[in-house]
Amino acid sequence: MTHRRGLVHVVLLAVLLAMPGIAAMAATASPEPEVTVDPRVELVSIVFYLSGGPAYTQPSQYRPYRERVDRWFSQLRDHPAVRYARKLRNHDGISFDAPMSLAIRVSPDPDMRLLVPLDPGPQSFDPRWRPSTVRKFLKRLRAFRHDSNFDAFFRENRPLYDEVVDRLAKTVHTELDLGWFPRFFGSGAHRQGRFHVVAGMLLGGCNYGPSATIDGQLERYAILGVWRTDAGGRPAFQADDMSTLVHEFGHTYSNPVVERWLPKLRPFLAELNRRHLEAFQRQGYGDADTVGYESMVRAV
Repeated sequence: MTHRRGLVHVVLLAVLLAMPGIAAMAATASPEPEVTVDPRVELVSIVFYLSGGPAYTQPSQYRPYRERVDRWFSQLRDHPAVRYARKLRNHDGISFDAPMSLAIRVSPDPDMRLLVPLDPGPQSFDPRWRPSTVRKFLKRLRAFRHDSNFDAFFRENRPLYDEVVDRLAKTVHTELDLGWFPRFFGSGAHRQGRFHVVAGMLLGGCNYGPSATIDGQLERYAILGVWRTDAGGRPAFQADDMSTLVHEFGHTYSNPVVERWLPKLRPFLAELNRRHLEAFQRQGYGDADTVGYESMVRAV
């Protein structure tokens, strides 16, 4: 461990110990999470899957859904939305969690209205997005949704989604204690919110934890990639997957803390990122800020 890397960990530990929940873990009832397959997540995932790149073409034991996507959408690999997604990935680093950060901020209907302003700030978009690229991508995404008849595809696959949701929900409701979060981080009103567990049908082994405040309500998401199957080839989830959900939901609590300290942390995070760039890139860490977010949530 280098001196600078050790110093980053010391600073992060100091931030962690300053969290109010460490000093007083009040007993709090566990909230009930919503478990779904989200059409917004699926639509954006499909477009980025068609665009290529490693994040949305992860290996997976679960092949039937990907085969259905290929049959339905394969003729649209040159659609303007797909071409623009490829450009965003190559030029702006829009990949891994960045597409999901946009997906949860639009309405699920075909109009796909933005549910938050395009102003900068912690409650706005992933910094890799710019107002101009959000607008351009959404315009093309709406056209893709219409041109591909995505809504018919989603309806046709509803029985499959229902099976996945049923299997995931059984594991979530028996193995996941969401009440741990307010007990650990503190039960202040600003830390409350609704929990959404989303099965990402095309995400393979990737998982994401975006959040957004919409109409004054904090919406916390844990998007879990579907990749494992049972002996019969059906989607399978295990108790071990719940540690992934804790990690992703944990981002919605720890990221705001890191954001408050980023001006002081950035010089150390930048040096840490420079020294271990290849290793961090393999994990999908696009910049030094992400290194800080991931280090903090792992410390928790």
